[in-house]
Amino acid sequence: MLGDRDSVEAALRDLEQRNLVYSTWEELGEPGQESAMGHWWAITDEGWDLLGLIKSPRYH
Repeated sequence: MLGDRDSVEAALRDLEQRNLVYSTWEELGEPGQESAMGHWWAITDEGWDLLGLIKSPRYH
């Protein structure tokens, strides 16, 4: 499974370089590890435009 995570994170970093997603470093909130830190990923406005979807006004 670790290889899967590495592949996904590499793909996300590639998308980040193309300004299609961005990441923040925040608490993960996992049960038993609520204060552990990790990356949260979100789609940029450019990413939404490329997908051709309408972004919800509640999406940050």
